[in-house]
Amino acid sequence: MSTVMAEQDLPGLLIMGIGGTHGVQESLAALLKKHFSVITMKELLENKKEVGKKIQCIFVSEFRPTIDQELLESLPNLKVIGNSGVGVDHLNLKMISNFGVRVTNTPHAVADSTADMGMALMLASARRLVEGSQIAVSPDTNYFAADWLGVEVTRATLGIIGMGRIGYKVAQRARAFEMKILYHNRNRRSQEEEQAVGACYSEMEDLLQQSDFVMLVVNLTPQTEKLIGKKELGLMKPTATLINISRGAVIDQDALVEALQNKTIKAAALDVTYPEPLPRSQEEEQAVGACYSEMEDLLQQSDFVMLVVNLTPQTEKLIGKKELGLMKPTATLINISRGAVIDQDALVEALQNKTIKAAALDVTYPEPLPRMEEALGKPEGRLA
Repeated sequence: MSTVMAEQDLPGLLIMGIGGTHGVQESLAALLKKHFSVITMKELLENKKEVGKKIQCIFVSEFRPTIDQELLESLPNLKVIGNSGVGVDHLNLKMISNFGVRVTNTPHAVADSTADMGMALMLASARRLVEGSQIAVSPDTNYFAADWLGVEVTRATLGIIGMGRIGYKVAQRARAFEMKILYHNRNRRSQEEEQAVGACYSEMEDLLQQSDFVMLVVNLTPQTEKLIGKKELGLMKPTATLINISRGAVIDQDALVEALQNKTIKAAALDVTYPEPLPRSQEEEQAVGACYSEMEDLLQQSDFVMLVVNLTPQTEKLIGKKELGLMKPTATLINISRGAVIDQDALVEALQNKTIKAAALDVTYPEPLPRMEEALGKPEGRLA
């Protein structure tokens, strides 16, 4: 009896699921159950009204579950959202704050593992480990070309952009390889800290020009978005490698592809990309007969436009008045993602003005919608 009572007294914690592709690891779930009454998204959706009242915390792992206004409105007793990891750029902090909910992260938990990943990417790219593995197991391989081997990491120059907790740990590891370490940061480290890892502060332009390896270890903010673009890549050595262990959007992806194709730089080793995952390969496109398209072209050419995206601060109101105006007047908009991906007022206006023919919505925002017969008028502007 006491065990049952104790479980009922534990605060309710929402997670995406347990195990599988998107759920938390079973060992972690077992730990969480010692401190919380764990509730999965499936359980919440099956009885949102009753289960929603029990949830006081959300555990976000690998960006899931998606935190949107619809979810927050269904959890009247929610107090805190715990994010597994350092970066919280995938969370709309202003919206969450408006609900009186606090957000926490884990700045120390992943510092060592992220620094390790940075070193692993540097070593793998320098010594061409991925390519070497593929060649080694290929039945077509008879020998390795004499000029195939990679470059030395030992005594090379490493430029670290972002000398926070993780960047400093990268420097500690790089020192063991006798590397010359340059760094650029908003705030310069103390002389003692620099000497401890043998690092020299450098302006970003000088760092890019001198480094054999440039490693990005910054938070994603409006100031760091596309921090590395065509200009910055042009400053780097043609023998240099760019390593990113921060966020994909810190690099201008199109500029990076162009730099690699034109051999402006030698290589890129990426723990993250933008978008993530990257667009499908040519083989995958051919398998289903799909063609990649810029969004503007897609909207202009499609008879049916289907939305299948996660709701993030970047995709909220992804489809608004401008996007609806690009669509054919005979087109239908279909949404099977989240209601807030569409600007609902703009959609109603588009249907009233016959900017588009129809909308078929599995989800809306708010949900359920207010009565719309008067707003939509005649059946030619249809909302299914």
